[in-house]
Amino acid sequence: MRIIEHKGTVIGIHITRDIEPGTKPLTNDSEPLQVLSHNRPAGDIVISHYHKKISRNTDFLQEGIVLLDGLIEVDIFTEQKYFIETIKIKAGESFILQNGGWGIRIIEDSKMIEFKNGPYMDDRINLETLK
Repeated sequence: MRIIEHKGTVIGIHITRDIEPGTKPLTNDSEPLQVLSHNRPAGDIVISHYHKKISRNTDFLQEGIVLLDGLIEVDIFTEQKYFIETIKIKAGESFILQNGGWGIRIIEDSKMIEFKNGPYMDDRINLETLK
């Protein structure tokens, strides 16, 4: 796992296949999108459960992808359109965007799952980036 920061702010988290044993939080408890890694042995059990309904209010969206197959490149930006870096995401890896913006280029035929906190709103702002 690699945390990508800009001026002390976490912009994104690149999650590789190297996941530590056990269950580990990958995001801070205060983040709207909570992500944990699980590396568990056969026979281990996650106790059946559900979460009670509680109002949860957030003022910004976080999103991520899990690349199932293929190869992509992710350009990472601040909200001020400042280019930070480009990273390659391989099959079996993930990326969480906590702040800022991103662009994705499909390098090889790819299958991915995208996730974000909801409910859905049409609030997208396209960047004319400085890269």
